[in-house]
Amino acid sequence: MILPDAVSAIESHAFYGCSSLTELNLPKNLQRIGAGAFSGCTGLRKVNLPSGIISIGYLAFYDCRNLAFIQIPGSVKEIGQGAFIGCRDLTVQAEPDSYAVDYCMANQLSYE
Repeated sequence: MILPDAVSAIESHAFYGCSSLTELNLPKNLQRIGAGAFSGCTGLRKVNLPSGIISIGYLAFYDCRNLAFIQIPGSVKEIGQGAFIGCRDLTVQAEPDSYAVDYCMANQLSYE
């Protein structure tokens, strides 16, 4: 799926349960992903977040059970509780000493 670069926020539950999504390359101006925005997207396997994103909401990727990879840039300063619950084989690519690394360690997520 490709969204226009003008999109700066994905609202809560915007793509909830959209099982046909397999990969996300989100727009470069995106700053915020709302609560549950991609929850239940069981076909989702890979997510590339833009370098300016600041916030990933509560349960944003909840039960994306096939999500194997997400790249979280150093610009992220907030990740909501349970954002990746149910992502069984997820590996997070995160910059060293970033908020994403702290979140992964606190929530027992694999990261590199």
